[in-house]
Amino acid sequence: MHLEYFLKQQLIILSDQIKYPEDLWMYCTEDHPTSFLVHWWEGPGNPLLKWVEELESLPLIDSLQLIYYDLDTLKKFFENHFEYVEAAGAIVAIKNQDYFLAIYRRGFWDLPKGKLEKGEDPVECALREVLEETGVKITNRKAIPLTTTKHLFRQQGRWHIKKTHWFVFEVDSALPTKPESREGIKEARWLSLTEWKHRRKRSYLSVCHVVSKFVQRYLKKHERGTLKSAGHR
Repeated sequence: MHLEYFLKQQLIILSDQIKYPEDLWMYCTEDHPTSFLVHWWEGPGNPLLKWVEELESLPLIDSLQLIYYDLDTLKKFFENHFEYVEAAGAIVAIKNQDYFLAIYRRGFWDLPKGKLEKGEDPVECALREVLEETGVKITNRKAIPLTTTKHLFRQQGRWHIKKTHWFVFEVDSALPTKPESREGIKEARWLSLTEWKHRRKRSYLSVCHVVSKFVQRYLKKHERGTLKSAGHR
């Protein structure tokens, strides 16, 4: 068993044993890590954040593995270094097709997502973010839980961990979009999986991970042959 954390375009693995490259994926390329660091943690009293900062300073390194025999203890002490932020996001999928809604923001293809507001639950947050960022109002509010990601970032000199709950929402057709330019969103577009594969290298590692889970857990549950590609949207 292992736990995954995303640091921009790098992957951090917490595990009770070393994971070899063939056991891991760099989701934007569907390839194995080509370069990685491994550190064995010596237990409480030994800081973990220094290795995260080391990875951050080495952009050519794909991933970092932190190893300790007790994974629960490793996770507890690792996450104690960070302030927690709760967020939610969505893949809006066209029913019986392989299209989903993506946004283009600050040079990267992304998915609608954002922080939970006070008193808001993750599903409400995901629906609100879709509406705010893409202009698409989802009437079928049935949320299909997909996955959870953890993303590490530094803000005003402090480290944070953003836990994002991801859901799939279904729509019957490609609804009109209105990207929120005030948030730097230049385009909100319905992409087929083929179109996504041409764009994913200009996406975030965590977003590529979410799309791969969407393919595995949602699309592949549909009977083979029922998905349709209806041309460019």
